[in-house]
Amino acid sequence: MPFSFVIIMMISFYKEVNEERKYLGLTITPNKHHMREYINRKEREYQEQKKAGMDERDL
Repeated sequence: MPFSFVIIMMISFYKEVNEERKYLGLTITPNKHHMREYINRKEREYQEQKKAGMDERDL
């Protein structure tokens, strides 16, 4: 296959996939709300472990 044909197919595929991503509402960056929940949960778990007397080296 000629190289130009491969490039054209890649561009075509990229455009099609990008349209589908926009239609489905998918993003590459994480959802801020879910990220905040995750950080808060990890912080809570860390504080609970700290209160229980566990050290990071014990994990």
